[in-house]
Amino acid sequence: MLLCVDIGNTHTVAGLVDDSMGSRDGVPRANWRLRTHRDATADELAAGFMQQLQLAGYTTDDVGAIIISSVVPSLAEACRDAAQRYVGVEPIIVG
Repeated sequence: MLLCVDIGNTHTVAGLVDDSMGSRDGVPRANWRLRTHRDATADELAAGFMQQLQLAGYTTDDVGAIIISSVVPSLAEACRDAAQRYVGVEPIIVG
């Protein structure tokens, strides 16, 4: 599945979308909103995302790709680090 992350100044919003060939409806299978903490580390971001995935019934094994949009450059880099270290994928950063 595709994990889409939008890091804003006040909130970080994420959604997990089934991107398999048989499911192209674009409807999020899970989504959540977390308060943005500008000084969060990669480990803190990973812990938050992993907890939300677990609460929705998913694990990092279900995530095959990640795309990140961010207006907070330091958090985009921390999120990239978390994706590489904890999910094992290189995320696409679009902003």
